[in-house]
Amino acid sequence: MKSLLLLFGVAVAVAVASAGKVLVKPVGPGERGNSHRLYMDAIADILADDGHAVSMLVAAQHADASVSKYKFITYGADGAAPNTAESQFSVPQTSGGNCELLLSNRTLLDALAADDFDVVVVDGLSFCDLLLVRAVQSPFVVVGTAGFSMVVGNDSPNMLSFVSAGAFTANTDRMSFAQRLNNVVEYLLENLMLAVVEGGFMKIGRDLDVVQRGDTIASIRRRASLVFIASNFALDYPRPLLPNVQLIGGLLARPAGDLQ
Repeated sequence: MKSLLLLFGVAVAVAVASAGKVLVKPVGPGERGNSHRLYMDAIADILADDGHAVSMLVAAQHADASVSKYKFITYGADGAAPNTAESQFSVPQTSGGNCELLLSNRTLLDALAADDFDVVVVDGLSFCDLLLVRAVQSPFVVVGTAGFSMVVGNDSPNMLSFVSAGAFTANTDRMSFAQRLNNVVEYLLENLMLAVVEGGFMKIGRDLDVVQRGDTIASIRRRASLVFIASNFALDYPRPLLPNVQLIGGLLARPAGDLQ
């Protein structure tokens, strides 16, 4: 836990005794109770307890009035942002889509840029939030709440001979030739699918003028100061990691309670 705070201190480049301004952005509209939101809630709590000024950006209907450690910045009228997983994994097709609702709000984007946050914490699962940090021009940290999926694949070496490409697989790190061949095919198909989805989000970014010529989702993600992964070496495949990648698996773990 202390190491996580230290890493954030490095990311915001402030002295240990001083407080930084941090913006936390959960995936999609930020539904309460969503597992990704729970991770971001935990990170926001840790940073607030350490004295940082923390704000969380969510759709209006997902702000939690019971939270006093940090403040909420909201966008959209109640019920305006879609409350489905579709906004996380596919490209919104209407102006009511969560990504377009967020990025088309120039007043909000200008206000976020003017707030001059020391660091923005985003979920690596959300391509839209990577466009957001590009729009507000702030240093940012990526949190891989879904493990290594779609977070460090473009930077760290992909050891497909002993690291499975899929999130759900029975393969171990000792694969047969047939398993390795299947792993390569799965990796190529997954990247083809992601290229299609990323292209759709980049079109939204270009249409709303929040990205610059030459930007891609991968190039924006590579600018992350730090990458936190919800995984643990004891539970994952052996793989090389870049120096700015840190594992924070178990952040939501709590001591076992009595059965009721």
